Amino acid sequence: MILVHNAIGTAVISELGDEEQRARLLKDSVNMDKVACFGLTEPSNGSDASGLTTTATKTEGGWLLNG
Repeated sequence: MILVHNAIGTAVISELGDEEQRARLLKDSVNMDKVACFGLTEPSNGSDASGLTTTATKTEGGWLLNG
């Protein structure tokens, strides 16, 4: 649990979150008062990360998801 919390949850908030998200979530997350996690699923693979097929392509207006 700690690996997912730190590597995937807290680190993502720190690196990719906006100022409001970092201010609201990081202190409690680092202190383990809140636990960060993520969910992974695809229709054809469930939670098997090695079989992911969804892609994201940056476009002028944001992102185009395929999958």
